[in-house]
This record gives sequence, C-alpha cells and structure tokens, in this order.
Amino acid sequence: MTPDLAVAATASDFSMWALFLQATLTVKLVMLLLLFMSVYAWAIIIQKALNYRKARAEIDAFEADFWSAEALDDLSEQLTAQNRLDGMAGIFVAGMTEWRRSQRDDGAIIANATSRIERVMDLAIARQVEAHQKGLGFLATTGSTAPFIGLFGTVLGIIGAF
Repeated sequence: MTPDLAVAATASDFSMWALFLQATLTVKLVMLLLLFMSVYAWAIIIQKALNYRKARAEIDAFEADFWSAEALDDLSEQLTAQNRLDGMAGIFVAGMTEWRRSQRDDGAIIANATSRIERVMDLAIARQVEAHQKGLGFLATTGSTAPFIGLFGTVLGIIGAF
C-alpha cells in the first residue's frame, strides 16, 4: 500500500453516521425504512410479551376464583361488578349471562339454550383472540420482507460504489 493511499484510508471516517451521510438518497431511505420496521417490530414484541404476562396472571386469578366459588351466579356478578371482563372471566360472564337469559319464568331452560350459550362464548373467544393477534400481521410482513429490502439496499450501495 502506498503512503498516500494509507493516509487517505485512515483519514476516512467509517462510523455508522458518516457512512449513512455518504450513501445515496435511495440507500438512506432503505436504511430508514429498515430502522423504522425494526423499532416498530420490537415495540410490538415487547407489548406482546407484557400482554401475555398480564393475560397469564388474569387466567390464574380467574381459575382461583372459579374453583373457590360456591355459586357460579355469585362469581359472575362479582366479576361483572369488578369489571373483570377480559380473558377467561369475560368468556365465563358472557356464558353465564346467556344462561340466565335462556331460563324461562317457570325455571326451565328454553330450547336450544346450549347452542345459544356456545355461540355467545365462541363470540367472546373470537374477540379475545382478535385482541391478542393485533400487530402480528406487521411482524409477519416485516419478517418476510426485511431481508429483501436489505438486499435491495446492499445492491444499490454496491452499484453506487462502482
């Protein structure tokens, strides 16, 4: 290596910020897009971890209440009064509410009460699943497209170098 080339190589700034500033506009946009996708994906991942921990605690609390309750009607009223209508407690309250509606004045159960209760509980389950799946589409899209976007930026960077 000639002395002039060695001096030029050491004088160049190879920090991340300097390399970013030296890139073309397209490469900068690709890097910013990947940075945004990464930060947003990590935000979703952290939120999902916290939500999972909270849901697990709610499930454990509901199961303890359920197995220690003497009457399911009282438990349903207690959960409603405490506004604990998320997770398993919400599914239980929805089922109990429909069960109460399915009773006739003489104490008998109306026809097809079981299927009505199942439908109401299935709807409550679907709502819970939908709430827990928010953001997963973005994670899937980011995970599958980020390598190709990065490759696109790399190719543009190499083309710019020549």
